[in-house]
Amino acid sequence: MVKIYPLLFVIIAFGCKDESFDRIQTGKWGGEHARLDVAETSWYVEFDCAHLEVNQPVLVQDGKFNSPAMYTQEYPVQFDDESLYIPKPSRVFGTVRNKEMILNVEVEDQEFGTFTLIYDEEAKIYKCA
Repeated sequence: MVKIYPLLFVIIAFGCKDESFDRIQTGKWGGEHARLDVAETSWYVEFDCAHLEVNQPVLVQDGKFNSPAMYTQEYPVQFDDESLYIPKPSRVFGTVRNKEMILNVEVEDQEFGTFTLIYDEEAKIYKCA
């Protein structure tokens, strides 16, 4: 039985991956055409003519993140067609290092855009008119 312990130690020490995750700094992140508000359990992203919601904590591993989201298009006028306002499945992914984030957004598997955001910076958003 004593000989099993060293083998068990080797299996545990080298067979398990380090799955350490971090969280994005809560608060506001701003950049050109995008503002991100990070809470403990959700994200809200405001764009020029759209917004996006992530309704779960976004975890970061090795500076990278990837999370499902819901995207809603906005318009300068109100339309009667309610289908225009139905949220669409989307995804946010990117990298974060110190106070800088590269935020990539895909909507229904199509590239929406890439945004550079800085923690505690004011966003420059130009609402659709």
